[in-house]
Amino acid sequence: MTSQPTTHGTTRQAALRVRRSGKMRLRAGQALTLLVGLFLAFDAVSHLLTMPQVVDAAKALGFDPDTMPLVGAVELLCLVLYLVARTSVLGAVLLTGYLGGAVSTQLRIDAPLLSTLL
Repeated sequence: MTSQPTTHGTTRQAALRVRRSGKMRLRAGQALTLLVGLFLAFDAVSHLLTMPQVVDAAKALGFDPDTMPLVGAVELLCLVLYLVARTSVLGAVLLTGYLGGAVSTQLRIDAPLLSTLL
């Protein structure tokens, strides 16, 4: 029975590359989560404070401006669920529904899709 020579150095280098790659992916995911979280937090707070821009947009979309704090609270709740590791899947599903409703609202008033949502 012939045994093949082991190349521990090559194996160790490959393992280090995989570990570094995993860390880079983790950091990239964390950075994207931070960016999305900050954007959604800003949006939720602007709804909670019923800023003038939010009131104007609510009227233009056909919503009662008095409901905007409730919309902000729902968005903030979904965001918190998304950011907590144990409930992140539930939060992601709820945020998907929330943002889908936002897209649907824009389409309902025939707003240009790309310029409005991006």
